[in-house]
Amino acid sequence: MIRVYFNLKTSILLLVLVILNIFIGCSSTSNEDYKNIKINEKVISFSFDYPSFMNKPYVISEDRLDKGRILKIQSVGSIQTDDSQGVEILFIELYRPNIISPDAQTMWEDELASTGNVTIKGISLVDSSFIEISDFYAKKLVYSNIKYDDSLEQDIDEEQFYYLFFDAKGFIWKITLHVYEPILYRGEVDLNHLVDTFKIID
Repeated sequence: MIRVYFNLKTSILLLVLVILNIFIGCSSTSNEDYKNIKINEKVISFSFDYPSFMNKPYVISEDRLDKGRILKIQSVGSIQTDDSQGVEILFIELYRPNIISPDAQTMWEDELASTGNVTIKGISLVDSSFIEISDFYAKKLVYSNIKYDDSLEQDIDEEQFYYLFFDAKGFIWKITLHVYEPILYRGEVDLNHLVDTFKIID
């Protein structure tokens, strides 16, 4: 009787450990999931982690000097699943304060107003909040866009857009993350990891 009780107790304990191991394994990330990069530009230097499945972030050509943008970093990656390919796109932009956008708060309000006025079916605001990034407070916006096929009368695709706006070192920073099905689950995880590892280098 004692042996049966012990075996039952041991079996339950092992089952709990297995479940916990599966849960932790699915929800945690390792260093192998991300790579670190240091951006060295004349105006600023900073570093952050980006998903290892994405290409190395690089500076793209400047095309919006009229709106005060002085730097734009981009990274793109994809994950192939059984029936489709999920895409993730990262942008980091720096702006000099100007009359149109004197600070991050104004840029956040403009983004909220412009996207909020979009009448395309399927776009909705998921989150509007504050977060801390590298000792600075950032305004966060998250939008979801569910595409609807009228001919099929059903939703066919979903994408999510994450925005961060903050003031730091005399610049307005805008971080944008676009995530497309079927890897929507990565959006919040990858953004949080970037925020946790983001450092402005003096």
